[in-house]
Amino acid sequence: INAEYMGVIVKDAVDSVVGGNVQYDQEKVGHWINSIIETCMKRLTAFNKPFKFVVTCLIMQKTGAGLHMASSTLWDISCDNLFLHKEESNKFMYCVTTVYWTAL
Repeated sequence: INAEYMGVIVKDAVDSVVGGNVQYDQEKVGHWINSIIETCMKRLTAFNKPFKFVVTCLIMQKTGAGLHMASSTLWDISCDNLFLHKEESNKFMYCVTTVYWTAL
């Protein structure tokens, strides 16, 4: 799977939910996260390729607090990969979405 096309899928999903300067709303965050993940999964499974996918999404209000994330993987670099998208243009929140895929 092309990582560049993966970026289009993730960015489109994020932009459709929290693009622009949508105000942070604690009551809506759970819905936003689910929507982003479901949109990504629908487009990924439409590939009909022999891959397993994991999509994660984190939304955090911009308050000046630090945000640190890490992940570790052990896989076959010839057919497994990940794509990370950090949406920082919204002045009210951060949105970090990661897609992991591994061949079956």
